[in-house]
Amino acid sequence: MVKFDRAEVQRFLVSAIGALAVSATCIGAAVAPVKAAEPRAPLTVAEWQAKVEKRIDSVSEGHLVYQPDHLTVSTVAVSFTADGDYAGARIARSSGERLVDRRALNIARGLHYPALPEAFRGAQTQVSVMLYFGPEAEAVVTRERKQASQNIQLAAL
Repeated sequence: MVKFDRAEVQRFLVSAIGALAVSATCIGAAVAPVKAAEPRAPLTVAEWQAKVEKRIDSVSEGHLVYQPDHLTVSTVAVSFTADGDYAGARIARSSGERLVDRRALNIARGLHYPALPEAFRGAQTQVSVMLYFGPEAEAVVTRERKQASQNIQLAAL
C-alpha cells in the first residue's frame, strides 16, 4: 500500500493546476487568431452592403440637426485603400443643400466600415453611398432595399 504525505499531495495538486493553466493558455493562443480573423471580411458584396446600411441606420444624431422639408439625396464617394480599409469620403453628387451635404459627409466619415470583400482588394476602391434625408426618406430607403434584394435574388437564379 502506498501512502502519500501532505507535501506530496500539495506538489501533485500544484503541478496539475499548473499543467491545466498552461494547456488552457496554449489552446486560447491557438484559437484567438482564428476568431479575430473571422469577422474581418464579409464573404459577399451583399453582406458588406447590408452591414454598411445597418451602421448608417444606427447613426444617432442630435435632435438639432437640420432636416429638410422635402426628400433630398446626397451621394458620398467613400474611398478605400488597397487593403480594404477606409481612406476618406467626399461629396460625389450634391443634394443642392449645403447643410444636407455636410450632414451626409459627417455620417459617411464617422462610420466604422467593415473591410471590403476580398474581390475588391488589391487596388484603391471607391464606393458611392446615397444618403436620403427628409420626411419620405425612410419609405424610399425601404423600397429601394426591397428592390435591391429582389435583384440580388434574380441574379442568383
